[in-house]
Amino acid sequence: MGGHSPASSRGSRWPTRTRFRARLSYLARLEQAQLEAQEAPDEPPGLEARALCELAPEHWPDARFRLAASLRVVHCSHDVAPCVRAVALGEKPPLPRRSRADSLVVRAAGLVVTDALDPRGADALRALIRGASFAEACAAAGGDESAEPAVVALVQASRAGAVVALSRAPWADRGEASAHAGVFFPDA
Repeated sequence: MGGHSPASSRGSRWPTRTRFRARLSYLARLEQAQLEAQEAPDEPPGLEARALCELAPEHWPDARFRLAASLRVVHCSHDVAPCVRAVALGEKPPLPRRSRADSLVVRAAGLVVTDALDPRGADALRALIRGASFAEACAAAGGDESAEPAVVALVQASRAGAVVALSRAPWADRGEASAHAGVFFPDA
């Protein structure tokens, strides 16, 4: 944050010391997630978003996904991602505004990607990280009407390289795994 510390913020847009500490803690939380993503173990190439389209509609509720070890979903009550992005680009950081801000952080192709997430999509992605089925992830995001934000977050994670494979595919025992070639990932 350079010269934007509390001591040098007189006359600046940075808030008083107490509010500054809250915003600083969210900056630290996001940057910690970026460091953890950078240091996470390497993963095989992730599933492309179009591979998710190959999953038959009747299999979505029971589907579970293996997500990259580098994936982090960060929740902040201040939108600090634009500040972090500006600093990384050598620009003057904007004042983080107070609003729920969830971010997807993952390392893909050697680069750490940080992207904004819809709050309900972030809730669904957190559930998927814990190993929930897609239906359980939708419930965590607010019920049946939350399928769309859950799908959007999953596609967003897939595009960032964070969806490694389908895991625990219940239809595999019924001889249907070949219909999902390249998508099924057997549990070890």
